[in-house]
Amino acid sequence: MKRLLLLLLICCLLFIPAPALVHAASGGVTAQSKGGNTSPTVDTITLVESGSENEVSAMTPLTAYRVKVTVGDINTLDDIQEIEFHIYYGSDGSNWDADQLAIFMWTKSSGWSMESGSAATSWELIPVGCIVPSDFSATTGDWYLEFKPGKLARATATQDWFCAVTA
Repeated sequence: MKRLLLLLLICCLLFIPAPALVHAASGGVTAQSKGGNTSPTVDTITLVESGSENEVSAMTPLTAYRVKVTVGDINTLDDIQEIEFHIYYGSDGSNWDADQLAIFMWTKSSGWSMESGSAATSWELIPVGCIVPSDFSATTGDWYLEFKPGKLARATATQDWFCAVTA
């Protein structure tokens, strides 16, 4: 008899929380799953003329250019906190001389900036020409960084300028 009562008590305890759990999970609760927080991807990087989509392969000092970057994020563009642009010269991509290098940043919280550290430079960020996507609820978008290479940057007819972008 004691075993039967104990078994009945255990069964009652197992079934009592079930309606509460079902009730808590039912109703007008809606949600979307995005599969976790995945890292953004840099899909394309293109050097273009200022104010156009015309690609260029060389730069002239003190002339405005744009770097067009297409970035994707499965969690929407609103998830992206910053994008860092490194523009540098070197036939093998290894020259990190301050005259031949500029680092630009876009941050969600404060917009565009140029990171020159303690080095004096004539490279210039042109904020009015910088563009961000208009729809941050999308999963891909284009950022346009507008800048002028410094007066000591090398004018070259070959593709010795590089741009590395991280998001």
